[in-house]
Amino acid sequence: MKKNEILAITFLVSLCSMCYELIMADTLAIMTGKHIFWQAITIAIFIASMGVGTNRTTKIENEDYEKQLIKVEFLLSLFGSLTVLSLFIFRTVYIFFDNNSYISVLNDAQYQSEAIFIKGGFILLSQGVTFILGYLTGQEIPLLIQYGQKEDHHWTNYILGVNYIGTLFGSVILVMFLIPKLDIINTSILISFFNFLIFLFIRYKTKTKLNIIPRVSLFIAVLLFINVSKHNVLQAYLKMKYYHFDSASISTKLSHFFKFVGEMIDTPPVKRKKSLYQYIDSYEAHDYSNGTTGIQLSLDEEFQFSYITEKHYHESMAHIPIMAKQEAPKEVLILGGGDGLLVRELLMYPELNITQIELDEEMVKTCLTDPRITALNEKSMADPRVDLKFMDGFWYLRNTKKKFDAIWIDFPYPKNFNVIKLYSKEFYTFAKRALNPGGYLLIGLPIEAKNSGFEFSKTDQIRNDIYFSTLFYSGFKHFVPFYVGVHSFLMAAPESFPQKPLKSLLDVEYQELSEEDLDVYSLDFPRNINKELINSIFKPILVKYISD
Repeated sequence: MKKNEILAITFLVSLCSMCYELIMADTLAIMTGKHIFWQAITIAIFIASMGVGTNRTTKIENEDYEKQLIKVEFLLSLFGSLTVLSLFIFRTVYIFFDNNSYISVLNDAQYQSEAIFIKGGFILLSQGVTFILGYLTGQEIPLLIQYGQKEDHHWTNYILGVNYIGTLFGSVILVMFLIPKLDIINTSILISFFNFLIFLFIRYKTKTKLNIIPRVSLFIAVLLFINVSKHNVLQAYLKMKYYHFDSASISTKLSHFFKFVGEMIDTPPVKRKKSLYQYIDSYEAHDYSNGTTGIQLSLDEEFQFSYITEKHYHESMAHIPIMAKQEAPKEVLILGGGDGLLVRELLMYPELNITQIELDEEMVKTCLTDPRITALNEKSMADPRVDLKFMDGFWYLRNTKKKFDAIWIDFPYPKNFNVIKLYSKEFYTFAKRALNPGGYLLIGLPIEAKNSGFEFSKTDQIRNDIYFSTLFYSGFKHFVPFYVGVHSFLMAAPESFPQKPLKSLLDVEYQELSEEDLDVYSLDFPRNINKELINSIFKPILVKYISD
């Protein structure tokens, strides 16, 4: 092979390697909901297995470099194409046995004992796939270096330089183009196809004696299998995740797993979209109290809203702060809230104007066009009183000159580094700067009260301390934390204001808010203000105490 041909191959294998690493880490992080742990452990195992693969090449004789590289590329084309599909299968099996074990066991100790084996099995299988991919990709660059070193003693520098560039392109192309356009399964197929083309090219250029027909046939058979099964596998996984507890089955036998999957074919499909930022899953929810059916929506497989409970949540979030102040704000900023449900409630105040900052345009498009959602949000985000902008909320607060009477923050709970910055001292400092005198924040926040009826743990206390300390040292001195149902909120203001009995400013009857909900001052949210417990971009201590 010529020098430029080898460098081109180096670029492609580096691109593919980075894509495999990120696909594994991202898929497992979203599946489990524990983003930081799974991203870290998956990347660590991938890199460690690359080291094992690199060490393997030291035992290969000079004349076998070409054969080994051909073998590696072919195996990568097979395993790479099956990567994501296998993860969905493993996770589907895991959900079935874990959920059924949980609801069939009468005591927590027995469940914990069984869960060790169930979770351990999933970890071994999923990270086994990670190890195989890392082991194979770890052999590519050393083999390419050895192949060319006999002709140019600077060859290592050339290969490593192109390797780093290929890694950069792999990261950008995967995140910006491949996954949003193709979805995760088709992306893994495309990346594996690159490996297969490299396998064919090296075999052709080196004239290596190898029976190619069986290998081509096997690769085509694998692609046909994936194409035929990918929809059913993905739907089986999504239905198992979202509909499993609707089943009365509590068996933990493998035969019953296949029977259960077969029965789920008749359940309504889960509709999945992939935006640039997240998966948007919509599916049916059932209200057994009245026999109705409606929509439920999840983002990156984390619950967003259900038609059953959203009214209670958004009435609480919108109206209770205004009742507490006994005055409706005129200029309001909403950060997040791309479903339009909070906007719907706030538009009930005729004097109110809204600036809404939403990151994901695809989310808003979905919520303005899906009739099941527009029936709930009343197309509120299309109202002329709403100035909707698509951008990062942190960037907007940092750069805006506009002032607001109130800011509603409706973000996902902090489960990864990207979201944790939206719960930082820097973010809240920018928010305070954007408030008019007498202004306040309303945040949907996972804080806990001692007398709420839920267990209050030491970790709950630390999380409370972090949230309150971060806000306090960002300039917010007055707090009104409250629970409504199972939802917790925090009203924070730079200046104190009198606590008055809650009274509606609207001549309407709320559909879900009750007198009990309006008793917001009775709960005890213990917190200790501590300068050492500030969550900052530069010291994100909240990451240690992320709630599942």
